[in-house]
Amino acid sequence: MKRFLRKPSVILKRLYAALITILVVIILTFLLFRILPARGFELFVNDVRLGPKDEQNLKLLFGFNRSVVIQMVLYFKNVFLGNFGISYIYKEPVFEIIIARMKYSLLLLAVAQITAILMAAVFSILSVWRVGRTADNFLTKTSLLLISIPPFWLGLVFIIIFLDLLPTSNVCDIGVVQNNGSVFLNIVKHSFLPVLSLTMILYGEYMLFNRSSILETLKEDYILAVRGRGLDLFRIIKNHVLRNTVISMLTVVTINTGILIAAMIQIETVFSWPGIGMLMYEAINQRDYPLIQGIILIIGFGVAVFNMLVQIVKDILEGC
Repeated sequence: MKRFLRKPSVILKRLYAALITILVVIILTFLLFRILPARGFELFVNDVRLGPKDEQNLKLLFGFNRSVVIQMVLYFKNVFLGNFGISYIYKEPVFEIIIARMKYSLLLLAVAQITAILMAAVFSILSVWRVGRTADNFLTKTSLLLISIPPFWLGLVFIIIFLDLLPTSNVCDIGVVQNNGSVFLNIVKHSFLPVLSLTMILYGEYMLFNRSSILETLKEDYILAVRGRGLDLFRIIKNHVLRNTVISMLTVVTINTGILIAAMIQIETVFSWPGIGMLMYEAINQRDYPLIQGIILIIGFGVAVFNMLVQIVKDILEGC
């Protein structure tokens, strides 16, 4: 850790990579909404949704009546000021709408991600410990099945199974008394199925990757030397393999970020979970282009920052 902190260039390198990623996301988002069949201003306004005064204000704000270069400069300025425009559906600032919905997505992602990582760590060790036996075959085949199932289909299966036992939509029942312990329990019940669905999708891939990583590490010369001293397999994994496994797990977490976001959108839509994924689905259906653009930007920023933090943690562990 101390050796790592003496190398600020490592952190700066990760920060630089994140900033480049964010810059690319901004540029691609700008270009994407200007190369579609309905270009420029026509993409953002609708004579039914906006009046003449609103259209004029929007033209001035985003520079639609000026050159593409000026539009890009204004676009960058508005993005860094958090001004993503006004939503057609909600008639509110896009940034405020996204921030209000973000807490629900973060809750879903955080709980599912942590649960999947812990489950994968435990069951991958158990699988390696009983490699080639019934437990290993069962865990491996179950994981292969989970990574083959589309997220929305798994969500529908859980809805059918738990239809009379657990809520299948929304984050909380209407009319639940605020500032009461019952609110927390109600949220837990409503979030159980979305979290379970997303956890299972992530667990399958994490478990197989972790199992493969442990088996590869066990073939290393220093591990074979330790095993030659008579140390049992469980202690070898605990004392010598686990650290390398954690580093490998961080790698697969960053690689799977795109899959995670795609799965989140499907799961939130199936369970009517009021997060960013559900918001994206609504925005696409209503062709709310400012809202779609804002969500893409926020997700891009979040992925870049998350990957940067994971890479820094990975560098710290490798430098310890």
